[in-house]
Amino acid sequence: MAADSEPESEVFEITDFTTASEWERFISKVEEVLNDWKLIGNSLGKPLEKGIFTSGTWEEKSDEISFADFKFSVTHHYLVQESTDKEGKDELLEDVVPQSMQDLLGMNNDFPPRAHCLVRWYGLREFVVIAPAAHSDAVLSESKCNLLLSSVSIALGNTGCQVPLFVQIHHKWRRMYVGECQGPGVRTDFEMVHLRKVPNQYTHLSGMSFNSIASS
Repeated sequence: MAADSEPESEVFEITDFTTASEWERFISKVEEVLNDWKLIGNSLGKPLEKGIFTSGTWEEKSDEISFADFKFSVTHHYLVQESTDKEGKDELLEDVVPQSMQDLLGMNNDFPPRAHCLVRWYGLREFVVIAPAAHSDAVLSESKCNLLLSSVSIALGNTGCQVPLFVQIHHKWRRMYVGECQGPGVRTDFEMVHLRKVPNQYTHLSGMSFNSIASS
């Protein structure tokens, strides 16, 4: 009888909402790499000289991160320039358009003959690329591409990084990238489209000039 009178033991099921998902851990790893490379905030370099993308020195540094079992390489490409004194300029740079967005408008180094394809297409002096670590791996589905872009957007927003961040999608031989750059109150999205055949009007300069005028 004594045993029957004892209160029944209760079982509590505890849900740990603090456990990070694979997606959250991936974003955290991207942010960690950006912080380690000190790519936080905005720093303006000197105006680019004509032809510097070809004659200048390019350097890169890489790290490896993973999304679940899928490994990615993160590579920072940048043009080496003489260091400038940035003391006392932080306040002045708070609301300045990011360097990359200013480089997009520059015409001194359009389509350099020898450079990374993103440098030729966009005229950037600095950018970060996230790509599958194994050469045979590829991001093929639209859902995975959107998930990576969302990760990039969140990481840029959380860290305040104003260096463009690209994701390489599809097979590597296609050299297809999508990306984003964020600044104070501004954002630039980088998108690409591959066509099976070049439209006739884009096969000669006069056609390209006409379409440029028409679209403006």
